[in-house]
Amino acid sequence: MILTEQMMRFVTPLLHPSSVLRGNHHLEPAQIAYLKRVVRDPNPTLVNPRDLPPGCNPDPTLDQLNHFSTMVRGFSRCVSFDIENAGPHLVCVGMVRVHQDLTPADGVCFRFRRCGGEPWWPKFEDHVRVVHILDGILGDPTVTKVGHFCVMHDIPFLTNLGFEFAGKIIDTSVLLHSTHSELPKGLAFNATLFCGAPRWKDIKDDPKEAGGEAEEE
Repeated sequence: MILTEQMMRFVTPLLHPSSVLRGNHHLEPAQIAYLKRVVRDPNPTLVNPRDLPPGCNPDPTLDQLNHFSTMVRGFSRCVSFDIENAGPHLVCVGMVRVHQDLTPADGVCFRFRRCGGEPWWPKFEDHVRVVHILDGILGDPTVTKVGHFCVMHDIPFLTNLGFEFAGKIIDTSVLLHSTHSELPKGLAFNATLFCGAPRWKDIKDDPKEAGGEAEEE
């Protein structure tokens, strides 16, 4: 569902029935799921895609990253992760701790570069500590790693940089292809379909947050 600032209403993604009949039969189950969701909850709680998820720490300190690693490797033993890169350069690794009942817990961002390419950490030894903490989680055979398209992008990218992976790896895009091979595999489409998440891929960044100047109205 989409939250637009102008309307402040939920809009459910639907195709015209003729579009389904003209070659998009594979999307009919999604149409049915969207309509059932509207009937089940016609007045859902509005969610702003620009808001941080609950428990998210986008700018953790070294101590907070250490604490996160301790909680992952000592208790939950499961994380969901995603990387952001600029060409061959690693920008950051987002990671969420997952409870044993598969509900999300807290999340952190392992940052490495700023906008423009400058190192995120002012001291090189701090950068090395962050690499060590992240490598400890990825290389822990008792920690399950979950990602979307991770076996095709994230893991090869990180492995090429020297990180080592051990333990169970779950790629949700592979699971989707195994169970719903007819549906699109993109994260945004499936997050909306299965979780009711608002669209975020085509929402422009706030120019103030990006370090630029807001456009004059």
